[in-house]
Parts: sequence; C-alpha cells; structure tokens
Amino acid sequence: MKFIEDLIRNSKAPARVRMSFDKLISAGCDLTLRVGLLDKLAKIFEVSRFAADVIRSYDDAWNILDKSSYSSSVNNLSDHELLRKDLALSMFYVIAADVLQFVPFEDTLKIISDSADRSLEAAWRIARDEMIQKYGKPEGYSENREGFTILGMGKLGGRELNFSSDIDLVFIYRNDGESSAGSRGRLSNAEWYSRVSERIIELLSSKLLGNFTYRVDMRLRPEGRNSPLVRSLDSTLLHYESAGEAWERQAFIRARSCAGDLELGKSFLEKIIPFIYKRFLDRDAVLEIESIKRKIESKTVEEGHRNVKLSAGGIREIEFIVQILQLANGGRCEEVRTASTLEALERLVEKNYIMDSDRDFLRESYIFLRRIEHRLQMLDGRQTHLLPSDSAEMDSLAIGLGFSSGEELWEKYLNTAMRVREFYESRFSRSKQISLTELEMQVMKILDSNSELESNSEELFSATAAKEIRNMAKSGNSDFQSSSATLAFMRSVPVWLPMMQKLPAIDDSLKRLSRIVERYGAKTALYEIITSHPAVAEILVNITSLSEHLSNLIYKDPSSLEALLSPGGVTGEREISFLRERFQSFNNVISNSVRSGIAIRVEEELRIGVRFILAMADARRTGIELSNIAELLLGEHDFAIAALGRFGSRDIGFTSDLDIVFVTDALDETIVKSIQNLMEQWQKTGLKIDTRLRPYGRTAPLVVGTKALSDYFEKDAAVWERIAWARARVISKNVELKQKVEDTIRSFLFEKSFGRKELLEVIRMRKKLLNESSSDDDIKRGRGGSIDIDFLCSVRKIMSHSESIEPEILLKDKPELIAAFRYLRLLDMSAQIVTGKSFRGNESRSDTERIEIIMERHGQRLNELGAYRKKIEEIEMNDDVEKNYI
Repeated sequence: MKFIEDLIRNSKAPARVRMSFDKLISAGCDLTLRVGLLDKLAKIFEVSRFAADVIRSYDDAWNILDKSSYSSSVNNLSDHELLRKDLALSMFYVIAADVLQFVPFEDTLKIISDSADRSLEAAWRIARDEMIQKYGKPEGYSENREGFTILGMGKLGGRELNFSSDIDLVFIYRNDGESSAGSRGRLSNAEWYSRVSERIIELLSSKLLGNFTYRVDMRLRPEGRNSPLVRSLDSTLLHYESAGEAWERQAFIRARSCAGDLELGKSFLEKIIPFIYKRFLDRDAVLEIESIKRKIESKTVEEGHRNVKLSAGGIREIEFIVQILQLANGGRCEEVRTASTLEALERLVEKNYIMDSDRDFLRESYIFLRRIEHRLQMLDGRQTHLLPSDSAEMDSLAIGLGFSSGEELWEKYLNTAMRVREFYESRFSRSKQISLTELEMQVMKILDSNSELESNSEELFSATAAKEIRNMAKSGNSDFQSSSATLAFMRSVPVWLPMMQKLPAIDDSLKRLSRIVERYGAKTALYEIITSHPAVAEILVNITSLSEHLSNLIYKDPSSLEALLSPGGVTGEREISFLRERFQSFNNVISNSVRSGIAIRVEEELRIGVRFILAMADARRTGIELSNIAELLLGEHDFAIAALGRFGSRDIGFTSDLDIVFVTDALDETIVKSIQNLMEQWQKTGLKIDTRLRPYGRTAPLVVGTKALSDYFEKDAAVWERIAWARARVISKNVELKQKVEDTIRSFLFEKSFGRKELLEVIRMRKKLLNESSSDDDIKRGRGGSIDIDFLCSVRKIMSHSESIEPEILLKDKPELIAAFRYLRLLDMSAQIVTGKSFRGNESRSDTERIEIIMERHGQRLNELGAYRKKIEEIEMNDDVEKNYI
C-alpha cells in the first residue's frame, strides 16, 4: 500500500516500522479497513516492536487507537483467556497513551500498577481455589475475611510500576491453625499459605497470564531470601518490632495492600507505622538514612552513567531524596505518609517541607527519567535501564522523546542527573555534618566505596584498614550496607575508633579486632555493649592495639570477652582463695576439669593482662597473680610440688614455663602414673611444665622420694643447684610432707658453708651463661641481665639464711640494683604481652612502639634500658666477689 510506504518513509524509525507492519500483513490483518488509524500506529511502532505483537493478537487494540482510551472490563478473574487479553491491551494502551499523549504520563504508571493488581488477585484466587479443593479451607477463612494479603512494595506499592518490572511482594496470613480437610487431607495454616504463596509466584512467572509475565521478588520479606515465603500476622509484626532494620523502614514507606484480604493488609500497615516513622530525625536516623543510601549506591552497576535507574542522580536517587524527607517528617506529619513518590512531593510542598521550585525540579526530573526508562522497555517488552551505547539506537530513542539527536538527549540526561545529585548534597549534607563527626563520615565513605581496597594518601585510613572496617560492618552473608549490625557498628565507631587512632599500627589493631568480632559472632550485640559501656570499649581497644598475646586468647575463646563484664571486671585484685571458689563454680557448671581449667585460665590471664596494660597492676603484682592462677590449676595433692625459678618466687610472666620438681614419701608406680596423667591435663589447660631441675636432670625419674632428695642434696648437688633451689616454694595439701620437703631444702641451702670458693663458682657459672647467650640484647642472660640479680639474691639469701628471695629485702643496700631489676622485669613482661615472647631487642617498629607505651604507663622509658643494664654490669666479671655479693 502506497499509504503505508509513505508512513514508513516519513517515520523516525523506518526499519522498525516496516518490520511491525509486515508482521500485521503476514498475520492476515486487512489494513485498508483501518487507514485512519495507521498514522497513530506508525508512531507507536517507532518506539515499540512489542506493540505489533499485541495488535496482531487482539483486534480490540484498534479500538484503543480509535477511542484513545481503555477501561478494563474483567469481571471473572478465573477466565484465564480474558486475563491474558486484558493484560496485553492494558500494556498496549500504556504505549499508545505515552506516545500519543492520551493521558498524563503519571496516569500510565497507575494503569500498569492496576493491571499488576488484577493479575495478583487472579493468581491468588486460582491458587486459593486449588488449595481448598485439595486441603480444605484454612482455619479463620471466610468469603469476607480471606485471611491472606499480598503487599506490593516499591513502585508497585506506590502505583508507579515500570512498563517491564520486577514486582516486590510480601505475603502475610492472619492466624495459625489447621485447614478443614480436602481430597488430600489437612495442612497447618502455615503450610497451607506457604503452598499458596509458591503457587502464586509460579502463576505470575508462567505464561498462564499471557506472554507478559511478572518477575516476582520476595527479598523484602522479613529476614530475606532464606526465610519462609509467608508468615502469620503476629510473627511479621514481631519481626518489625524487635528486629526491623533501616532498609525495611525505607521499604515499607512504599507498601500497599494490593490483593487478597485488603483489610488485613491495611491493618498490618497501620500497625507498623511507629516502626517506619520516628518522631525526630535524630543521630541514629541519620545513620540509618546513610546506610540506606549506601545500599542504593552499592547497586550502581558498571555501565557508568548509562543506567537511568541506578546511576548517581538517577531514578533511585530521586526516590531516595523523597523517602529521606518522608522518614524525617512522617513521624510528626501523617500527611506525608504515602507510597507514591509523585504524590509525596505534592504533600511535602503543602506542608512546607520543600519549596515549590524543589517540587517542580524533582517532579520534572523524575518524569523525564521515568519516560526514558519506559521507552527503553517498551521497545521489546523487556526489563532494561540502560541507555543505548549504539549511536543510531540512541538517536532513535531521542527522536521518539522529542529530541533532535541522541547527543542532545545525552546532554539533557547528564545535566539532570548532575542537578539531582547536587540537590541531595546541598539539601542533606548539612544535617549529616551536624550529626556525624569527620571520623564517622570517613568510615561512611569507606562503607560507600565499591572496592574494599579503595583508599589514598589523603584518607585517614589505609587500604588495609578500610578493608577491615568493611569486614567489621558486615553481618554474615547479608547486605551489610543495610544491616542492623552495620547500624550498631556505626553507633559504636565514635566510642572506640578515636581511642585506637591514638595507639600504634592501627592496621594491625583493626585486623585483630576484626578477627575477634567475627569469631564472637553476635556482632550487633557486641557493638551495642561497646557503645553503652565505654570502659569495655577502652579495654578491647587496648587489648587489640597493644597485645598480640591477649588478642589471641580472645580469638581462641570468644566467650572470654564476657569476663570483662563480670562483677569487679578488671579493677580488683583476686587472691587465690577467691580463685579456688571460682574454679569450683566452673567445675559445677562444666563438669570437666580440663575445660574448667582452660576457662578460668583464659579469664584470669585476660583480666591480669588488661590490668597490666592499663598500669593498674605493676609487673611484680602481675607476676604474683599469674603465679596464683598456675598454682590453682596445678592444685594441691598428697605429693609435693617444689616450685622453682620464677614460679618459686611468684614472678612468672605471660609466657613462662613452670619449673617444678615432684617429691613424695610414697614412691611407687601408682603415684608416678597419677602425676603423668596430671601433667597431660595441665598441659591441656595451657600450662607449660618443665621438670629438668629435678635431681640428675631430664634422664632421672620424674618423681623423687624425700630421702633420695635429701641424699642428693647431701652428696651430689652442685653449687648452681643451691642457687636454683634458693627460689624454691613447696605446694602440697599434705602438711607433714610439705614441712619435711621445706626442711630438706632449708638444710641444703643453709647448713653447708657458702664462702669464697662457692662465690667463685657462681662467677664461673655466670661467665659460662654469658658466653652461651645468643645476643647481647638478651635481657635475662646477656650482659647486665636480670639473671645477675637472681644470682645475687640467691647468694645473699643462702649466706644470710633469709626466708625471703625478694630483692627489696635482700638488696636494701643496693637500691639502684632493685630499680634495675624491676625495670628489666617490667620490660620483659611488656614484651611478652605485646608479642607473646620475651624481649629480644629486635622487635618490629610497631611492637617496639607498643612496648614503649606500656612502659611509659608504668613510669619507665625504653631508652633507659642501657643505663639500667650498665648498673648491673658493675657486679659482673669482678674477682672481688665479697664486695659484689656480700
């Protein structure tokens, strides 16, 4: 036909129009009967190939062109063919109305949404009737009170649905109970409605309702994709009352009861209004809004600015702006509570929350972007939000929208998006700045970034630190930008992060804290504790910033964190009598001595370590408390334990071995086996036992009898052993045996003479140890090391027959040596708690900084080490032994 050829030649998309007319002709459509409508049809074909499929299938589509209107007349929602036809004609009318401008653009959004509502209602009725036949009616069901509602969310909820869109749904049933029975028996209400829900989704996604199927998205239901498809009213309400998150508040702004029991849906939405809308935009609300914004921006795809929905300044951002204003004011103003974005803009103007010019700009921008989106989807009836990358396709789109070229449309689009983004920043950055500190905004920026490694030299945090911050904000496999854990994390940030910034190597500190938090599991609860208990935050920051050793303890046993909240916390000292009672309480609960031992050791070592780090206890008191916990775990037995070395003088460190000798009056295989079993248990609790100081050393029997010990001391013991046993302390519940061993040791120490010969032997031993020392930096055995003071105290104890081994008693005349010894013990204790090892002198820079901080808290400086060691060196290598040791 020449008329058609003229239409094709004069059209803005000749190839597309020709193909569509060819479809009609090949289908046997007599176009000569409708010549007066072909001009309109050609304009429609310019923008939509999908329209040709509809008009080819349904002649009633011609009436839409003729009358410029369409009204659904579907009365029987069980008539599947009528439903298919209605849906197809509705979508054809939307295309025609948009292209030929029958109605305002926003009315086309309502038409699409109403068609979806009819489809939802039809799917519900089909699924319901099938289930009633099989299993009877669910308890509480009646014709006027069906007890099941379908909530439309997002654009469907606001009656602003896309031409081709997912539909976001939430299902709710009224009450639990049991069905009345059908051909296949009975079901619980929960199972009945669950199967109905599955069937509804199947129907909407199938071809049952025509070629135009719906992609159903159920992720907005309580607890997301891994939760039941449908919940009871009470269960759903309980979720939002107790566990509702920021993104759910935002989502339910646009909720609407669409199908099923509409009154049930409306009642539910009224009940959750207090959850959605708070009275004031407080600091927490700002954090929630920012978390919602991160959720949106995190979904921005890689196509750059071509995505009209998700790009910065796109459709989603305008919706977000409106929702911020609704969240901020809806708690005090009922009028702004509406699911429609465009209607919300009008109400916000009426209530003076925005100016007329703001409304006009946002409305114009929203409709402009939505029209682009619709034209993209009308072409083939498929979901897309991407502007064409092909210039010819972009030109075709632009001309259909009234622009002269694709370039002109692109410039208009970019300008609109830029102005939308500027509107957001100018409108909301001020309130954010008032509510959030610079540090919090930096953390927000880290969580905003799409790359976990994004950072640069101008930022407060390195790429490593940024990665750990993001990890800490995540909640399992959920979308961390919107989780309750993220909000709780952001609330906690001002409490703990400034403390951590003041301590060394924040990257390492964040790694340790992140590992602990991840292992602890209940992130939200932990962050809430940190936020409400700054003292706990201070402790946790000090542990993770200063102590590898304590951090590892918590990582291996996260429940030990709870000890920080126990009565007395870390502030009080605990004597061994208290520890025995607590150990017994552990045993009563756990009924396993090894597990009880591990629990109390970790709890106590954590408490003792924190007290030391915070300088609440000095190194001497720390050594006593660590010795107490070791003694508790060893227990008191019928045999005797001779504690030697630092354990003997109650001065062990965080990583010390326990030098012990087992002594008994009743030496037999039974007692030896019993001790061997005990040693296995002790080692499982974390104690490190060293028995090499027993008579004749490591090759000798593990247990020594009292007579054998006495004989050994009398005949074979060397001078160095008198020095070692000068620090001995006996532990036993057998009072008689304890006294006997103590008397034997006392006799060994004091009854034999200790003169110049023995002193020279001590000097010889010291020189040997010095030669064997691996490094001059060894503050124990190296030159000017603590072992010199140990030797000196042992010699003086033996020569003076003193009961004490304390330097403060034995070295009253040498206060400079007492000070030097305490300095070295402090340094070694600091190194152990920082690195888990004794001080070596070759620690990393960050570890050295940590050690320095602890030392300074105790009133000492690391750079004084040389001066203190020099004082000790004065008693070394000097043949005037009497002067040095007496």
